[in-house]
Amino acid sequence: MLNIIRHFEQIAPRFNTLIIIAPAVAAIILGLLFWLSGMLLRKFFLAVIAVAIGLASGLFVPDHRLLAMIILGGMGTVIVIKYEKIFITILAGLLTVVLSSAILVIPGQSKSITQPALETPSIALNNPVPLNKPQTLETIRSYYIDFQARLKQAYSQMPVYRWVIIGALGIGSIVASIMAWRWTTTVCFATLGTLLIFIGMILLLLHKGNAPISHIYKLGLIYLFVFVLMSSAGTAAQFWLCLKLKRKPIPKDKIIFSEDEIDESWLNWRYQ
Repeated sequence: MLNIIRHFEQIAPRFNTLIIIAPAVAAIILGLLFWLSGMLLRKFFLAVIAVAIGLASGLFVPDHRLLAMIILGGMGTVIVIKYEKIFITILAGLLTVVLSSAILVIPGQSKSITQPALETPSIALNNPVPLNKPQTLETIRSYYIDFQARLKQAYSQMPVYRWVIIGALGIGSIVASIMAWRWTTTVCFATLGTLLIFIGMILLLLHKGNAPISHIYKLGLIYLFVFVLMSSAGTAAQFWLCLKLKRKPIPKDKIIFSEDEIDESWLNWRYQ
């Protein structure tokens, strides 16, 4: 899989600028919004996530793909409106499984797979001619198909103990979302925001030809520490903003209890 990544990084500077830059900027902006103010606009952002998941799921439907994307996107919005806590539980489990898989499956699979390499897109790396939009989309699609095939191969050869770790982490996040769903939602927004920022920066660096994925692959622990640190900072920032906005001064003529008698249990997010 590392060979595919290196090949992709070499060809990425030739991709159409709009197709790379526009998603990169959108990912960074959306990531910053999730990272800093996810809980302030919780329902709106959850609806955006639900629509995105629904549209992405529709891509895997073989027939009537556009109709499936519209239906699944609409279903996601309805689930958020009617069953917000259930959606948060699903989102927490899904996000945990995806991130733990990226840590446990992708880095170690290149050493464990001994089968012959699958066919990569036949593109001349020494050709300086930029690719137009259709060529860029077709090239990305070819790499995606090849990467997906190798990822399935990696999953099929993954040791049992790694499956146990991924399952335990997923179950743990689901339990946490049931017991303290507001805390879990805040962590999910901060983590998802950090992930989007990382993706946006990777796309920008790919377009400049800096091979960011190879650097992340070599210095995985350092980037993992940065990711956890950013997610923690985003979680703390959202707590601070929400608590600050809730601390509104009460006029003296409206106070009916003494300071010692005021119940401040509203500060505990679990009971709101």
